[in-house]
Amino acid sequence: MNKEEWRLLDIEFSDPSFNIAVEEAILTFVGKKLQPSTIRFWRNNNSVFIGRFQCFEHEVNLELCKKHNVKIVRRFTGGGAVYHDYGNLNYSFFLHKAHPLIQAEIPDLLDSQIFGQGIIYALKTLHIEAHVLTEGGIGVKRRKISGTARALRKGAFLHHGSLLVNSDLDFLQKILHGTQVSPEKKCTPSKKTPVTSIEQELGRAINISEVKKLLINGFEEVFDVKLVPKQLTNDEINLAKRLSDEKYALNEWHFKR
Repeated sequence: MNKEEWRLLDIEFSDPSFNIAVEEAILTFVGKKLQPSTIRFWRNNNSVFIGRFQCFEHEVNLELCKKHNVKIVRRFTGGGAVYHDYGNLNYSFFLHKAHPLIQAEIPDLLDSQIFGQGIIYALKTLHIEAHVLTEGGIGVKRRKISGTARALRKGAFLHHGSLLVNSDLDFLQKILHGTQVSPEKKCTPSKKTPVTSIEQELGRAINISEVKKLLINGFEEVFDVKLVPKQLTNDEINLAKRLSDEKYALNEWHFKR
């Protein structure tokens, strides 16, 4: 019996705002069934991604952001704030809402219990025992190694996460420290959790390419699929450009709360 084929996109852009526009564009085309189920790998440098319903001043050290040229980007998914550098590998799952893995749109879907298994499988090959955290995401010895967020919209489901490979964890802790608290604002606060990285757990250096290969193998094994490397279509790129121009390139979107 032939395995279900999923598209694999290993593509990133230098602008963090455009990277999130690409996420929404892919979700749109998967939701319309114009593209198959898709996994994407991508990275950003020196940026903080906050959840859609968060207040940036509660989550981010603004002085450090300005000093180190760290860009603040608001996702269209929920969840908490995460710091990105090139030692952080982002992974995204895009599936049509009718896909069996989505379990008929259960509102309180514990998506980390489903999609996190591929991450856990890959880490186990490195002799790192990981588990799904009660608040979502993936942990090692109760330290978060991968934060996650989700969205169910445009006819599709998105689960994306940030896997700490060899990130600067000290700087991460400093930058994710809010400089102002405004009780009158309705914000979704991040859950402060100790973090770790693959490199820290291994006690040796590891590169992103090696981690990608392990994840690809883990995803194919856990979900019993074949990942086929592809490129973004012109239609997806054009939609991402429009979304960027109309939303993600605007400070109004990122700092609206």
